Amino acid sequence: MNAAVRLIPFPVRPPQPGPRLRRVLPRAAAPGDNLFLEGDHLGGPDLRVEFGATVTWAVPLDDRTAFCIVPEGAGPAVTVSRLGLRSNTLVFGSGWGDDPTRVVRVDPADGLSCVFRDTPVLVRLSRPGNESSVSESTFRIEDTAGAVPGHARLSPDGHVVIWRGHRLLEPGVEHAVVLDGLLDQRGRPVTPHRSRFVPCTLVRAELPG
Repeated sequence: MNAAVRLIPFPVRPPQPGPRLRRVLPRAAAPGDNLFLEGDHLGGPDLRVEFGATVTWAVPLDDRTAFCIVPEGAGPAVTVSRLGLRSNTLVFGSGWGDDPTRVVRVDPADGLSCVFRDTPVLVRLSRPGNESSVSESTFRIEDTAGAVPGHARLSPDGHVVIWRGHRLLEPGVEHAVVLDGLLDQRGRPVTPHRSRFVPCTLVRAELPG
């Protein structure tokens, strides 16, 4: 007696769609900058980004967005690949970093009053700065008596200049945030910046809770 042989079909998976790029932000970037990729089918493992002949890995945030850091030697032609499937190529801008590095945000904001006397000053740059160019002459806080004693340093990613005073700020006196002579990581000047704020009589460290 012959036993019947039952064949169990294996499910056939449909072919995975290849990734597609629709936009790359920012339109101009430099090595070390954060770069966001927008498109379709960017999720999953093994997502690589090719900047011409230079290749790096990307981190998918969801199926339509991924993140990477622009590597050294990158060019403006961008292609992504996932599991051997390549996307279209985008070319944007006239080259990496043709626009100057600039201040994109300041805390305390320009014109703000009632600022705590012990508040730090934070200045965010559009691209990473050069640590060796941060000094009392290139970044300072000034009041009516001149430069306020303090110390400035860069955040680990180079995007934020952090200033802390060696004494409390004078209440009711206009203070200026002055950035002039700072360089970015490519050695190019950061666009000079000047803004103002006024401290109040309160000290954050003395507030309850």
